Amino acid sequence: MIFEPEINALIQRFENTISQGSVQYYDTDDLETIIDCYIAIDQLDKARIALDYAYRIHPDSTEIHCKEGKLCLMEGAYEKAIEILDPIQHTEPDYIAILAECYLRMYNFNKSKKLFSQYLTLCNTNELAAVFADIASLYNSHNQPELALEFIENGVALFPDDTNILIEKAFALEQLDQLDQAASLFSHILDINPYQPEIWGMLGSILFRQNNFTEAIKAYDYTLAINPDDISAKLQRAHCLFNLGQFKEAIEPYEDYLKINPYDEMVITFLAETYENIDEWETAQKLYQNALNINDNIIEAWVGLAASLHTLGKLEEAYKTIKKADKRFPKNPTVIYSMWQIEEDLATENFDDQMMKKALNHALFCLNLDTKNSFLHYTVGNMYLHFSNFKKALTHYEIAYNQNPFTEKLPLAMAISYYALDKIDKAQQFLDIARQTISNSDEIFFSLFPDAKIFIK
Repeated sequence: MIFEPEINALIQRFENTISQGSVQYYDTDDLETIIDCYIAIDQLDKARIALDYAYRIHPDSTEIHCKEGKLCLMEGAYEKAIEILDPIQHTEPDYIAILAECYLRMYNFNKSKKLFSQYLTLCNTNELAAVFADIASLYNSHNQPELALEFIENGVALFPDDTNILIEKAFALEQLDQLDQAASLFSHILDINPYQPEIWGMLGSILFRQNNFTEAIKAYDYTLAINPDDISAKLQRAHCLFNLGQFKEAIEPYEDYLKINPYDEMVITFLAETYENIDEWETAQKLYQNALNINDNIIEAWVGLAASLHTLGKLEEAYKTIKKADKRFPKNPTVIYSMWQIEEDLATENFDDQMMKKALNHALFCLNLDTKNSFLHYTVGNMYLHFSNFKKALTHYEIAYNQNPFTEKLPLAMAISYYALDKIDKAQQFLDIARQTISNSDEIFFSLFPDAKIFIK
């Protein structure tokens, strides 16, 4: 921050006084100016030195007490600031604003509202629009959008085209989940001045929250057209492309972001998922491992790494990986969902019934959390079928069929289970259905039940 030459000279004279250890006279106006300058450039230690010096010369000055309150506010000592300022009962606008902000930051919103309302009647009218925006910003930052709107509406009535006030109104509406109104207001702000990349970014953020990814991309494109180096906009644009299933297009903006932020483990994980979705599993595996090397507390990276290894046929390595994840995140549904799939394939590959029992238990755990998942019911049915528990298998098959009768091979599995339970008519019915989509259904069925040809046509 650049000060006027005479103020720079005043500060330099004061610093010489301090460095020499001497005592010189400064009037309260000069000392207030010095303290304010140090606060403005965030040199709070020097402001404290100037305040202590001021008390040596003017121990009873109300103005210096007010500056101490302001300094306490900047230092985060809100209770101390209130203790100093409350007894003074000063009518100076800045004093009231400081006290109001202290009460706000102490979450005494009613008291702060009264003081800010008083402040608005006293402050310089030339600064009034900025004051409305600043007050609203404070309430927005403390998750008090209703209070922010109370001040904003008064501000909008006086300054209908002040973009700072309108921006705070949009923020408040967004916090209240009034997303359509917030988006409309940001659009209005951009009609006033379209060359505001940060506003395009805010509009994009709301459109993203509304799952309107196509329009959000347009907003981020405007952001990047004005400011091509806005890396945050590139990242959000990549997220939009990912959510639209445009995975190949999402790779470049993700990689651009990682050139600037190479250790952002969550974005590395997103990029890994992007490669996973285009079946580039080896690249996905490496990226998931990179993410875990940076931060091994990312469940998505653990599951993604296990899935990559699983898909690449590295079953034992995949199982070791998912067991590590399970140890770190016990009973996590996403981890257990991946675990049973790996265990089922390991059991099938190694003819390992003990492993299949583990897979069944983990699948049942997942099913208890998602009882309407037809795929899980079908899978659990298959595991019971593996153990020749036809009754339990059929219970799950019937639920799966009612939810999704087009599940591949389900009718054939039901025909087998019905026949094993001597329900011949039902077996015939579902074998006929299976024949419509599975060319070798008869071969499979009669290899299990050679004598069934007497009963099944």
